[in-house]
Amino acid sequence: MEPEAKPQYVTMDTLSLEWHVVTDERHVSNARAALRVYNAAVPAGGDTFFLEDLCKMTTLTEPPPPESSGLTYCHYNFIASCEATGSAARFFAEVEVDHEGAAVGGGEDGVVACCILQISRDYGVNCN
Repeated sequence: MEPEAKPQYVTMDTLSLEWHVVTDERHVSNARAALRVYNAAVPAGGDTFFLEDLCKMTTLTEPPPPESSGLTYCHYNFIASCEATGSAARFFAEVEVDHEGAAVGGGEDGVVACCILQISRDYGVNCN
């Protein structure tokens, strides 16, 4: 009998806050697709952004049915710059992917969420 896989937890002692730019084109393409969806939702006259650096990505697979959907997602943290002002903002995106890491539906259809991350004074994270 094989031992059961146990989850690994991150503690503040082992958490690394270093950024390493992700250059894998599948993931860069997914982050760009998420940003296109974000920009399309911006009201007229609002700020739109372009991708600067894809800083972090994580792939998550949900348990198979009946416990869950069995879908696979990538979570992305990236820096994007405002097209009007050039100022940078940190973003989070979640994109449903196939088993090769490509966005489901060829891009925008796979985007689940994309938002700017802001750290408030009490260090809480708000997703607008």
